[in-house]
Formats: sequence, structure tokens, C-alpha cells
Amino acid sequence: MLDWIRRLSGADDTAPIDLKQTRKFIAELPAGNSFKCLEELGYALESLRNSDEVEPATNFEIIDLIDHTAKTHYARLSQEYLASRLHKYQENLLWTTIFQFCKQLSSAYLDCIEAFNTVAKHKAGLASRLPVIATRTTAALAMQLKWGLLRYGPVDEQIWADLGKVYAFAEARAIHRTENAMYPALYGASSVCREFLKALMLAVSSTDKLLPIQLEIAERIVSHFSGWFTIELSPSPATPYYFDLNGSAPPARRLQDADLGGNLRFFGPGKSSRELDNLIHSIKIGPTPDELNLGPAYTQRAVIEVLRHFAQFWAAKPPARKAERRNSMNRLAVLHGYEQIFSTLCRRGEDSAEPDGAESWIAQNISAGGYGAVIENVKGDWLRVGGLVGIKTEAEREWSIGIIRRLSRDSQHQRHVGIEVLARSVQPARLFEIQAATESALTIDSQNDSKKDPELHCMLLSFEPADSGEVTLLLQPGCFNAEQSFELRVRGQSFLLAPEKLIEEGEEYDLGEFRLIQRLA
Repeated sequence: MLDWIRRLSGADDTAPIDLKQTRKFIAELPAGNSFKCLEELGYALESLRNSDEVEPATNFEIIDLIDHTAKTHYARLSQEYLASRLHKYQENLLWTTIFQFCKQLSSAYLDCIEAFNTVAKHKAGLASRLPVIATRTTAALAMQLKWGLLRYGPVDEQIWADLGKVYAFAEARAIHRTENAMYPALYGASSVCREFLKALMLAVSSTDKLLPIQLEIAERIVSHFSGWFTIELSPSPATPYYFDLNGSAPPARRLQDADLGGNLRFFGPGKSSRELDNLIHSIKIGPTPDELNLGPAYTQRAVIEVLRHFAQFWAAKPPARKAERRNSMNRLAVLHGYEQIFSTLCRRGEDSAEPDGAESWIAQNISAGGYGAVIENVKGDWLRVGGLVGIKTEAEREWSIGIIRRLSRDSQHQRHVGIEVLARSVQPARLFEIQAATESALTIDSQNDSKKDPELHCMLLSFEPADSGEVTLLLQPGCFNAEQSFELRVRGQSFLLAPEKLIEEGEEYDLGEFRLIQRLA
């Protein structure tokens, strides 16, 4: 820290931090190394906050310079974090650097507000900039919130406290709805109120059910719809959520007849609930609108999935559970990943012992549709929303197939997961492309000892194909082909299948629905 004070103030570390010197040392940062740049810029903000000699107006100018310099590096590192599966150490290092920068940035802007509040002579230098300062502070706190949500952990209570404090500060001075060019040439006009509602609406949208890449899409969708969000002093049907400006608790859905107290504000999605359906329809028949600011990196399917998620959780009535949940402590054996599950199913009956690599979780509640479980330790870094799991209680002999739909972490660092069970009965099976399967049957084995059958492994999510003619298969990722018919071989039987639709695709699987044409053998 002392090194940065010297670099920002010149050779004399007792001299006030100088804007000109700050520009010089920022220019000397390794522009091609975004990790190092963001780390150093975070240190610079921390050093600035620990210096008492800087005038508030100059302080804001230095923060503004650092903030603008960091934009490109922040965007690069965010893209790197989301674009690929990183080793746990690498992921933690990247996340910590980004989160700490966001924390230092919001704290630096909070210091500007505090200076305005406490020292009369400083008001003249900051008064005209207050709408921008308060809006940027709220946006920086929202960035912190987003990166906290990306780790599925409890959000730091200080973030909620600071969000409430800044909004109350702006509201008291009637600047909370003042439109301003928060970052000229970078973004459109915004306000404290709009940035505040972005943070709150993202927080109440059940992000523990979203993959990190989906959360990135969610943040941009929230930004797109933020102009329709509404906030009021009194509750109404249009404002189903509430937030206490004087507290440190997260926003929550308002329950009927609940006795609420505090400095409350009530908010909701407003007209955006209706606009969601229009946008989904628009994307289905055409390209993703440019105003969503998503770019080509996000598929149409991924965007629609997040929009449907919002349509569900922004509805006037929260989604009801499909099945009644009961509290019941059970130990679960858990397999993860397509290959481990498939190979275990193929060995079924050979050995009653649990396969190598099976984990032990505690199910706290059970329903017909799945489990709520707690995990103290996870082997490796595979756990994520959308993960494919094989599950079996101590009382069961057969493996079920499930998908992790919800993931969170409590203050004791225990992971809590919600698992949707796709099927209680699962059969390992093989698929052959129709033409390839026919040719294979006509080939003389002795002439093709070195040639393997062109087969795909799959899992049939039932004991056998249903009489209704619909068959649901779990395939390896990228293997569903809407133009290709298959021969399904399972339990000594053979069936002709035609593809109907891709129900869901994940990193580890394709979930496809097929139509049973006829039994072949």
C-alpha cells in the first residue's frame, strides 16, 4: 500500500496524492495484462482511501480516472471467468481480484458521499456531481452483488446496508430519480433509482438456479428492463417485493398479512412482466435485439431460457412446487458426470458396493420431484447448476438420474443443492444411426475385426419404451440430431426412433424426446 501512495504522490510519500502523477503511473501499467492491471488499480483505490490529504473534488477525479481505466480490464477478466472451465485455484484468484476491485471502487465512491455529508467546505466541490457519484456508487455495489451471486454464497450484509444508505441519501436530496450520464460515451443515461432497482430485481430472481453464464445474461436482461421497474413507498399489487433501507437484510417477497417494520420501499417488475413474453416471441422468430447488449457469444436458446426464468419468478404469484416436500434425513450416494453414471449402470448387479468416486450427501427433504441436500465437502470442483448426477438412497437398489437445479452456500460454507429427479428407473442403452446400423448388420465380422460399430451410448429414462410411443433419452452432449433417426437397443430389444425435440442441453448431456416408430426385435 505504501508503494502505491508513493507512486500516486510522487517520490515524497508524505505529499498529497497527485492527479498528474496518477495519470503517469496508470499509463505505465501493463495494458496487455488485465489481471495485473485490475489488481494494481484496486491497490490504488485502497491507497487513495487511506490518504487523508486529498481534497474531495480531486479525490473524485482520481477515482473517476481509475474507474474508467479499469473498464476494459474488468470486461476482459469477466469474459475470461465465464468463458471456460477454470481450475479451482485459477477461478478463485480471478474471482477474488475482480470482487476486491468492485469492493474498493464502491468504498471509494462511498467515501465521496461521506465527505459531502461530514465537511461543509467540501460541499461546493461535490454538490454538482452528487447524482453521478451516487449513481456510480450504487452501480459499483450492484457489481459486488453480482460477483457474490456468481459464487452462490450468502451476500455480504454490508452490501445491502450500503445500497440502502446510498438510496436514502439520494432520496433525501431528491436526486434519486435524476437522470445523468453515469459514464459518458460508455452507457446511456441512468439514475440512482434505476441502478438500485437493477440490483434488487436481480437479487429476487432466484439466481441460485442459474449457471454463471446465465447470470451474465440475466444481468443484461435486468438492465434492459430496468426502465419498467417500479418502486413505491406503500405496498401494492404491482410491488410484490420489499427492502428495508435501514437494515442489512436482502430484499424479499412480501407475504400476505405479514407484519413489516423499518424504512421500507416496495418494488416490482412493473410492465416488464408483459414485455418479457413479447421479447421471447421476438427472439424466437428473429435475431436477439442489439439493445440487449449481448453480442454473438450467447445463443438464442440460452437467452430464451433466462427470459423464461424471469417470466416465472417475476410473476405476480411465485411458482408453486410441483410436489409436496417433506422433511426427512437420508444419506444419498451421488455419482456425477455422464461417463461415471453410464458405466455404473452398465455394471449394475456385478457388485453391491458403491462405485469408486461416489460421494455421500445428506438429503434434508424429499419430494416426488427431487431432493434438497446439504454437502460439507465436495471432491473436486465439478459441482454446479446444471450438473448431471446419479443418486440413490441407502434403502434403494436402483440409481435415479437428476440434475442440480439450485445451488447456494451458507455462512458455515456448507453447500445446499436442489436436485430435480428426471427418472427413478434408468437403463443403459445404445443408439445406432439407421443407415449405419443396417450396414453393420450386413457386414461379415471376420472382414471387419478392426472396425467398430458406429454407436452412441445413451440412457433410457424409463424401464422400457412407453406404450404411448414417446421415448426420453439422455445422450452425451452435442449428440442430439433433429434430422437423424436411430435404432435403439436396450435390454435385448430393438426399436426404431425418430427425433421429436431437444428438451434440454447442458454441458454434460443432451436430453431428447423421440417418437417410437416400431419395434424391430
